[in-house]
Amino acid sequence: MKSLSVCITTRNNLEYLKLCLRGLKKYSLPETEILIHVDGSTDGTIEWLKKSELTFSRSDWKGSYSGWNSAVSRASNPYIILYSDDMFPAPEWDKNMLEWVREDRIIVPRLVEPSPGSYPPAYDCGRNSASFDETKFVQYAKKISEKKLVVHTFGAFAMSVKHFRDVGGFDTRFDPVGVGSIDFIMTLSERYGIKFYEARDVLLYHFQCVAVSKISNKDELDRRSVKRFEEKWGFGIGPAYQRLEERQNELLGS
Repeated sequence: MKSLSVCITTRNNLEYLKLCLRGLKKYSLPETEILIHVDGSTDGTIEWLKKSELTFSRSDWKGSYSGWNSAVSRASNPYIILYSDDMFPAPEWDKNMLEWVREDRIIVPRLVEPSPGSYPPAYDCGRNSASFDETKFVQYAKKISEKKLVVHTFGAFAMSVKHFRDVGGFDTRFDPVGVGSIDFIMTLSERYGIKFYEARDVLLYHFQCVAVSKISNKDELDRRSVKRFEEKWGFGIGPAYQRLEERQNELLGS
């Protein structure tokens, strides 16, 4: 049977992590595995996890990509989802995900965010963990849930753990923040011919990059990451998107 490991990386985001884990405990299948990596937190996260008797790995601050690599290294299920601590799931999210995911696909959930951004639709169920309206979100998720896939490349990747490990996970040269996700997608697309979809019946609420927004020199780190991408691939982010789109069109047309 298919089963899923939820791989979470967290840094100084305790209140969101508490909400995230409460949602996963409430709305996930019993066999869904929750794996937490603490990436240099100094806000009491480690103490809270210990008090709550939750298993986790930890490191000094390296970045989300290293954190996900660490979490995935402990996964015991054949499929994983790379999850953020500022997400909250709708009911049956993992049950629906497991109906779609397979080795030749990457599936991303349909993200609902409080304000217009990268992942429509926008629907405000709270702009922070304290104001989150769970009932409002669950009702909305039920209303817009659709039993279908649409082509979509970016998000919280759900995929085969074998493929993740075969490519060595994320390239940590893009830590602590940057374009590591694009590099990872490019690698999978080039090596395996992976197809990317969004599952319209897998709903997560997303508070829009809460942890990343706390990094004071994020713009500088982003520029460094883009430069490293260009050095690795020989072309920039714009051509990468175009190449990825063309490759997906070829695969989906075959």
